[in-house]
Amino acid sequence: MVITDLIKRHGAAHFANVKYGYIVLFLSLIHIAYIYFSRRVYFKKWITTGRATSYKRLVSIPDTALLIAWAVIILALSWYHFKLEAVKSFIKRLGRIGYVLVTLDIFVSLKPNPLPNVYYLELIFLHKWLSRLLVLWTLGHSIGYTSVWIQSNTFSKVFRVLNFLGVIAMSLFLLSTIVSLKPIRRRFYKFFFTTHLIIAWLVVGLIHYHARPGVALYTFLNASLFILQIAVKIWKSRDVVIDKKTASGSTLELITIPNYINQFPAGSHVRISLPRANILTYLLPSHPYTIASLPDETSIKLVVRKNNHNLKTHQIVSCFGPFPSIHENFYKTAENVVLIAGGAGISYTLGLYQQLSRNSSIKISMIWIMRNKADTWILDHFNIRAIDIYITGKSLTSDDPQDSSSITSPAAATTTSRFDDMDEDEQLLDNFSSDEYEMETIDPFNEATGAAKPNRTIKLGRPHMGSYSNLLTQDDKANNWVVSCGSGTLNKDCKRWAEALGVRYHYEAYDM
Repeated sequence: MVITDLIKRHGAAHFANVKYGYIVLFLSLIHIAYIYFSRRVYFKKWITTGRATSYKRLVSIPDTALLIAWAVIILALSWYHFKLEAVKSFIKRLGRIGYVLVTLDIFVSLKPNPLPNVYYLELIFLHKWLSRLLVLWTLGHSIGYTSVWIQSNTFSKVFRVLNFLGVIAMSLFLLSTIVSLKPIRRRFYKFFFTTHLIIAWLVVGLIHYHARPGVALYTFLNASLFILQIAVKIWKSRDVVIDKKTASGSTLELITIPNYINQFPAGSHVRISLPRANILTYLLPSHPYTIASLPDETSIKLVVRKNNHNLKTHQIVSCFGPFPSIHENFYKTAENVVLIAGGAGISYTLGLYQQLSRNSSIKISMIWIMRNKADTWILDHFNIRAIDIYITGKSLTSDDPQDSSSITSPAAATTTSRFDDMDEDEQLLDNFSSDEYEMETIDPFNEATGAAKPNRTIKLGRPHMGSYSNLLTQDDKANNWVVSCGSGTLNKDCKRWAEALGVRYHYEAYDM
């Protein structure tokens, strides 16, 4: 009876757009299946062939291409069989298509992603731009109906309860988009996160009542994903007590917590927030910290910058994770690896170095670019046999202990002053073949000669990457890697260098 009344009131076209929602949902499932099967096949071929480039194209489709494909598909669906005399039906379609995309958008934002071998950091770009795409479509829906009502002198329909719920939902969508813009997000991250989270829940509820025909299926899917995220966070979190160490003059701290995980790939990270019993832990952002230690150690070690979120000794926090960043096949097949860290980015390369060094057949070189020599105390707490340290600031003086064979001349030292106001990892690579700040070249794979003290070489200025290139042009380039961790500038330069050499590249970004 209700359906008959609706058809009489709105015409058979009332349900005409339901199928387009199903099409978008089906395509979303296809996208999820692609993510799963492409990675499953790729990682299986990687380990069976022993080459990291086998079937790499399966997982190398650019995110931009996937986003453009989505835009083209939903644009085609939106304008399919467009008729001016049935413009309201097409305006409705915009809203339904935009809302159905919310399900995929939530799925790719889950931490951790429920699909195996899928790292949530890989999906951030897709989440960000899918959000903007669906907001654009729902905005078109809102503007379209507003225009129709203005032209027909029925603007008062905006204030009908069910219609006004849509106005509120659209306003929340726009607010979410504004606060997610990078300048606002970086400056007011807590506000962005909490607003983003609350708006997501509110919009799902509001549109459930606003949409006609109903969207109960999508409400159920979206609410289920939200509940899944909360349940997983509770399940995979532990309350732990923090221990903290530092050194005089250093900008870094060593955070230690009990190892409650025991099994995790080196280079994973955990997310720290308020204790689980505090309701705010589910409304405020957690902060990611890379694990610098190995899974078989009794404690988890985190290297963080001082005053970073103000963690205190004996503080009780909730630790959520672990979240891997690189597949275990990397440790099984790598042959030559150059690890490059900028500042606190050393936390990532420490874990990778220690894991890789357990395989004597892998040649490893680690480079650490910093501004403050006092930060090197961190290395005393890890099993690092050899490392090249480049200091770009003014913290190294003639009174500091140093290897005289590897310190630049005073003339060269003064040329680093133009980097004083930059991050320690800014402008890593200006030139692949020459560097006016190069100091005496050392053998990056020089092993310790049995002495207990590790082989640390300290230099002033930037690294001359040409002296490392020959280490990555031997053996199978498919298993030669450049791995970097630092700012976007450092990672961009390292990627450019790896591409010039034709070797594999992986990075961890220390940007929001």
